[in-house]
Amino acid sequence: MKGCKEMSTLTYWNHAEGISKLAEYAVRRSLIPFIGAGFSAGSETAGGCVPDGKSICADLTELILKSVPDLTKAELSACSFTQLADLFFEHVPTIDRAAFFEKDFTDTILAASHQDFINKIDWPYIYTINFDDGIERCGKYRAVLPYRKFNIPKTSKKLLYKLHGDAAHEATYSGSPHSENENIIFGSSQYWNSIINSKNCYILNYLKSDLCSRIVLFIGCSLKDEIDLKHIIAQCQGQYLPNSIRIIVRDKKPSLLEEMQLSSYDISHVLLVNSYEDFYVDFVKKYMELQASLATNLYSYYNPAT
Repeated sequence: MKGCKEMSTLTYWNHAEGISKLAEYAVRRSLIPFIGAGFSAGSETAGGCVPDGKSICADLTELILKSVPDLTKAELSACSFTQLADLFFEHVPTIDRAAFFEKDFTDTILAASHQDFINKIDWPYIYTINFDDGIERCGKYRAVLPYRKFNIPKTSKKLLYKLHGDAAHEATYSGSPHSENENIIFGSSQYWNSIINSKNCYILNYLKSDLCSRIVLFIGCSLKDEIDLKHIIAQCQGQYLPNSIRIIVRDKKPSLLEEMQLSSYDISHVLLVNSYEDFYVDFVKKYMELQASLATNLYSYYNPAT
């Protein structure tokens, strides 16, 4: 049908095959991670743990009902996540919003295997749509927030592009009347502002460039209702370089509908892993093996036996 986008054919990799390929890409520093909510969900925080999608909707519902008691839980159950987020920002008092972000998304302690994924791989930099502080608390990364022009550091610190903002910043500065404190991208109005606001072009242009030219690994991402990412993908049409691919990790084969949804984000490859935990452990192990082998070969080259 005219005007309809054809669904691309997804390439599937099994656990061992995919991990070998990813480790090779990572050793060449051509692999860029894009980390979603599933990566840190369940991690310990200042006041509990990072909520998963279902839990965060329940938390938002509770806070909205507390502020607008005339609403019912049944009414709110029909709302999408972004609709709940809009109501949360419109009706929940600033002090309660700040407490929510601080309690569930700051002082985050990632699982050991997740910390190894961050620390033991020499990533050029990382993109994330998470606003918890788990990745930067690993020690190697400096957060870059939306709506800010930034410089590439000349130190050992690497950049973590936090596309949807930072919870600690929101807990500290929420309610500020100054536009320079724009930060969290949570509800639909905030998604659209992040797209149309010229001050946010820096971080989005970096992502667009990488999607068009690099190998991008989506991990912990559902890729549902990511309005800003969809906008960037639309801009990439006709600009993908031949060696650019977009890989997503799944622990079970997507249904036909899920395949269609992934194709709408221009995903090209699906890595089917035995489990997510096995993926983190085995990927880091394979990467370290390749790094050690490379170091041995370089030593032999520069120090030939006599």
